Parts: sequence; structure tokens; C-alpha cells
Amino acid sequence: MWRGTVSQLHELTLPEDGPPAPFGAEVAAWSLGPLAVAGGVFSARRMTRGPRLARRLGVDHYRLLLPMEASTLRFAAGEARRVVAPGQVIFSDLARPEAADCGPGELMQFIVARDVLDALMPRPSDLHGLVPEGPLAGLVVDHLRALVRRLPELSAEEARRASEASLRLIAAVAQGGAGGDARPAIEAATRRRITRHIEAHLTDPELSQETLRRRFGLSRSALYRLFQPLGGVAAYVQERRLRRIHAILSGPGRHHLGTLSWQHGFASQAHMSRSFRALFGHAPRDTEQAPAPLPAAATRDRLLSFEPILRRLDG
Repeated sequence: MWRGTVSQLHELTLPEDGPPAPFGAEVAAWSLGPLAVAGGVFSARRMTRGPRLARRLGVDHYRLLLPMEASTLRFAAGEARRVVAPGQVIFSDLARPEAADCGPGELMQFIVARDVLDALMPRPSDLHGLVPEGPLAGLVVDHLRALVRRLPELSAEEARRASEASLRLIAAVAQGGAGGDARPAIEAATRRRITRHIEAHLTDPELSQETLRRRFGLSRSALYRLFQPLGGVAAYVQERRLRRIHAILSGPGRHHLGTLSWQHGFASQAHMSRSFRALFGHAPRDTEQAPAPLPAAATRDRLLSFEPILRRLDG
């Protein structure tokens, strides 16, 4: 159960070194409008996110990781390596690969849509792997810790105002700590514009690499470079279409596979079915419909889903 819950943001494995130990976790999450807060107390584990999981999530958000007392985080992104102790935060980009070795203890994460945070900063910056330092960083850590403690007590209006204040503090510390090449941030913002267009036109028969290139004024090499972390433009579009078909089949009613295949740009039903099986591990006709929502008292042992909270950040 725990693996299915946390793998909505990253793949999780147990440490390879040391004696085997059972995994335990207590997880909670809050949606505060433009800011999402999630985390809890965990056993030691390794968290990784590669291009395939980033494509599955289909979100483009920043995340701050805040180790609480007795928890240390070893973070790796590309060639960058960071050790984050209690009293520090690190910025993470959910659209990019990363790995983190986490000690046992409490870890909180604060997630904000890229567009929201970028709008509060004077220029695009590459925040992936940034560990801010100095008095302002300490102030932000103190504020976020207090926010976590007070969240269960806040009304909806108080939570909204607290999230707005938190975002301004987060933007301030990001602006002060960011530097170097802004190109990754600019490319991420462009990729977000394109993926939003793709999501809105999954049933458009004209959706293709060429039409995207012309619409966004990009060369073929620039478009290729933007989507290389996601496996390429064609692979990304096909996976988003397949996930849309899966969502339709999981809903109520009966659906004609041939019609769904044609509407989502597949050459034939057989082509769609082969691709669907390769992605989900079963045929389209074997997709189970989602169960009806259970009363709150009956959901205690069900998986906590972060994906609806992440989707809410998209507006």
C-alpha cells in the first residue's frame, strides 16, 4: 500500500545497505489553493524520478523539500550533489529527473505550479537542486515549520492567506539564491506552454511535431531538445492520449474502442490496443471502472492520492 501511495510523486525503494527493516509511513496532505503541502514521518528510503514517471505525472511544478527533526536528505540531480539537513530546504523540479536518499524521520514538501512561482520572480531561474543559505533561508524554514504545525487549525480562508504569504517568502528566497544559466528555466516554461496545448488538443487530428513547431515558432532541433527529457514529442503525445483513453474507460458507460482510437489519432484499434497494453500491462477491454467514492469513514485504509492535489495547482 505505501509504495502505491508515494509512487505518485516518485519511485520509492528501501535502502540496500544495513539490515532489512520494515517500512512505515504516516502521510498527510493539504491543498491550499496555489500551494500544496504533503509529507509525514517515514522510515529510511530512496526516492527517484525519471523521465517516464515525469511523463506519467504530466505536471510541471516546483517542490521544496524540508527535512524536519532527525531527518537528513542526500539529493542528486545530474552531476549536482547536495546534503540537506534539518534547518535547510532544497528546491526540486517535478518535471526533471532526480534521486534522493532520505534518513528516517519527518519530511515535508511544498508544491507550487511553475507559472505561479515564476510570476513572483523578476526573471526565470534554474531552481532544481538549489539549497538557499543565509538569514532569509532560515526565516523561510521557520515559517514553513510553523505552517505545518498550524495547518490543521486553519480555516479555509486563513489557509488561503497563509499560502499567499508563504509563496512570497518562497519566491524571495528563490530569487536570492538562484543564479547561473537561466536557460533550463526558460526551456521549462516553454515546455509547459506546449504540454498545456497538447493536453487541450489530444483529439485534434492535426496535432503533430510539425504543427507544434510552427505554432510555437521553434526549430526541429529546439523542439527535440525541449522534449528529450520526456522521451520525445511523439512518445509524450502518445502516452498522454493513452492515459486519456484509460481515464475514459475507467469512467461510467460503455465505449467503442475503434471510435476512441480514431478520436485520439491512432491508425487503427489494433495499434491503440498494442500501445495500451505496452503502457498499462493489460488490454483496453480489461480496464476496470473506478469504484464509486466511499464515505469518509470508510476511506481510512485506502491509498492517499496526491494526483488530484497536483492537478488542482494547474487551475
